[in-house]
Amino acid sequence: MKLYSEIKETWTAEKFNRDGTDWTRYIDGDGNEKDRGNSVVEVADSAVIGDGVKIEEAMGSPDRVVIGESVRIGDRVTIGSGVVMGRRATLGNGVTLGEGVRIGDRVTVGEDTRVGVLSVIGDGTEIGDGVTIGDITEISYRVTIGDNVVMGHHAEIYYGAIIGEGVRMGDHVTIDDRAKIGCRAVIGKGAKIGEGVTIGNGQTIDRDCL
Repeated sequence: MKLYSEIKETWTAEKFNRDGTDWTRYIDGDGNEKDRGNSVVEVADSAVIGDGVKIEEAMGSPDRVVIGESVRIGDRVTIGSGVVMGRRATLGNGVTLGEGVRIGDRVTVGEDTRVGVLSVIGDGTEIGDGVTIGDITEISYRVTIGDNVVMGHHAEIYYGAIIGEGVRMGDHVTIDDRAKIGCRAVIGKGAKIGEGVTIGNGQTIDRDCL
């Protein structure tokens, strides 16, 4: 891991323009991003990055981190190698993004939330504070996830779903379009909640609800 402040001071910096937006590319080593083992971080000049932000260096390949236009990143955030963040995304203080995470446009991630490796979060999704999202999880666009939710690995959350605070979900859970999961509900491993289905507060679900 490298502090972003250290990357700015010690890596080779190149200015470039992408679709009318000014960017800076930081390249580890001698400035040749094609050389194997050189990490690359691309940051839109309009992004605002807080104190103590750490970025993981890629191991053995020029796997780049991309921080998009008008992104806002809080303090003490950790960003894994290969993370790509879209426009106007916001990360609260203490967020951790695992390797290869993809964050869409206008996504909000609350404080102290952890997103597992290779997970995808779609445009316009809002995630609360203290949430844990497992590895290889796919969250569609305009999803709302409350505070302190815990999601297992390989979950699939589809368009417009609403997940209340304190929900617990096992691995391989599927939440279909516009489904609503009440606060502190428990969704067992492998369960599927169908389109538009509502699960009440505190319910425990261990089978499909279609």
